[in-house]
Amino acid sequence: MMLANTEEKDIEFQRNLFGLEQWWFIPIGPEKQWQPLHGNVNGVPTFIAFTDTARALAFGKERGFIHEGDKTLMMSIPPSFLANMANFYVRGGIQNILINTKWNVPLKTLRLKYYEIMKPYNFVELYQRICKGDKEGLREFLSALFMLPLWYFIREKGHEYISYELIETEGRQEILSYLQLRSAMHFEDLAKKTKPNSEMIYFEPPDAMIFLNEISRDAQITWVQFWDQLNDGQIAMYSIQLSELNEFYKSNANSLKHLWMSG
Repeated sequence: MMLANTEEKDIEFQRNLFGLEQWWFIPIGPEKQWQPLHGNVNGVPTFIAFTDTARALAFGKERGFIHEGDKTLMMSIPPSFLANMANFYVRGGIQNILINTKWNVPLKTLRLKYYEIMKPYNFVELYQRICKGDKEGLREFLSALFMLPLWYFIREKGHEYISYELIETEGRQEILSYLQLRSAMHFEDLAKKTKPNSEMIYFEPPDAMIFLNEISRDAQITWVQFWDQLNDGQIAMYSIQLSELNEFYKSNANSLKHLWMSG
């Protein structure tokens, strides 16, 4: 019970943190070419961020980045923007972000934490629009899918085979993918009760597309069913044709590649 309470408090802390409109940074570098303050923390290149300007100002004065009489300017970045740009910064050499000199998290996990906790997209509403024939709803739904950090799958490994979770819908076989880590872990545990060799695998969306197209060629599966765990614990299910995923990915990969480690 203590573990559950600790986990709930940690999730609530992160939800409050990501729910802020801005995170604040001390700007460094020439004017109009400012960058957020970063330095080595325990030998790791790290952004130094704050939840309000008062903390940032106090830190800047204490560490000599801001002096009496200086024109005091601060940079602000919305947490959602920073989460979506995290892999871009990682490729540039910044590995972590330290907030209020206390919460230190690897940048490569920031998007995952943000999307798991904040769930910024209402897939249920978007899918309802798809079911009504709304083409713009389909585009927005696919865009939200490709914004997610990872897609999760469950497979069973045998001596001479690998099988993946499939589900029958309207007479066709669809490969099953989970939109959240927590629900994927839950269904992985359930699968292991009857199939002990079951395991969860995950891909960034570009690699997931390679994986899905390989499965399609081998098993003639042309639909994907995404499972979305809602805030009340229920599961919503969305069936999407692989051809629609492929078409969207080919048309939008360049504009989305900054999100991915492989970008």
